[in-house]
Amino acid sequence: MSDPSILYLGTEFGALYRAVNGGRNAADWQRIDTPGSPADALFPFSRIQAIRVNPRNANDVWLVFGGSGVSFTGRPEMILNPTGISHLFRNRDATNISGWEDVSGSLAALSLPDVPTSAAALDDMDSEVAYAGTDVGVFRTADGGDTWTAFQDGLPRSPVVELRFNRRFRRLFAGTMGRGVYIRDV
Repeated sequence: MSDPSILYLGTEFGALYRAVNGGRNAADWQRIDTPGSPADALFPFSRIQAIRVNPRNANDVWLVFGGSGVSFTGRPEMILNPTGISHLFRNRDATNISGWEDVSGSLAALSLPDVPTSAAALDDMDSEVAYAGTDVGVFRTADGGDTWTAFQDGLPRSPVVELRFNRRFRRLFAGTMGRGVYIRDV
């Protein structure tokens, strides 16, 4: 963990909070998903499935939104992704509320598939490399979320509900629903 005194909390309705000083006091918490009022929410109205923080920078945050068809239905002016599907968001400086970007892919053919997405893992050595766990396997980006490719290598097509990156051995662990845990060297 890059800074244990900085905490993040996501809700089932897409609200995101950040705390300093370990979140000891109510004043330490700030909502960081809205530039103004909650009606100006930057994210889809969907559950935040996972929050991943760059191990080298506590303000570089990735969010995973669950469900399929996660878009801004009824709010077309809010669609950030040209494919209209938003599963992952990133802010390289979480102290800047307007710094959120959709990192689900910028080209339809190289985007994350529109299936439930549950997990993410970040590479400790390269802040542009990340992994996403979906209902059809694991996907990898090496360019900060512009393009995604399948990263299966023996993993059956099954829901991946948890991803963990082991820095020491440079391995990715993928916990699946009903198919066990798979390990892959990266």
